[in-house]
Amino acid sequence: MPQEVIPDIQSLETVTERFNTLNSLIWEHVTTQSDTQMSQIEGQIASAHQKLTESLTAYESVMSSQPDMDLYQSDKEALSQFDALGSEVLTLSLSNEKKDGHVANYCKNKATIQQVISALQKHREYNFTKAHGIAENVFAIKAAATTTSIITMIIAALIVVAISLFITRTLTKALGDQS
Repeated sequence: MPQEVIPDIQSLETVTERFNTLNSLIWEHVTTQSDTQMSQIEGQIASAHQKLTESLTAYESVMSSQPDMDLYQSDKEALSQFDALGSEVLTLSLSNEKKDGHVANYCKNKATIQQVISALQKHREYNFTKAHGIAENVFAIKAAATTTSIITMIIAALIVVAISLFITRTLTKALGDQS
């Protein structure tokens, strides 16, 4: 029987959370007017991007099946497109072209952001479905094991009763012959 591996749902949730953080920080950079704040946000963006990359690498080490690997590739492709968009928007934001091209560009490319969200959601749904199926199998195995245990205990009890009756009859018969 092939062994099923429960997908790492928590790692994928971490990837999603870190993507959302990165996306929010880019928006914050775009809407910030202060150079000092923009500089601080750039550090946060770099840190968030690093954490996102680490989360993806961590998930890569625990992938459990070919469909999981295919979904992971879709995640990476969508995130790669988002990275390109984010870099372009940050470059425009750094040149202080506020409200001109980069906000419109970011909004215009909402499909890129939605593609990342959709890819991650599809992957999470796959993992939840797989985990649910594995949980159902575990409950079925537990029910079968419980039934087998009960039947084994009943058989053992019947054997003990049968042996007891045999010994009792043998002793009673032997004592009856002596009288």
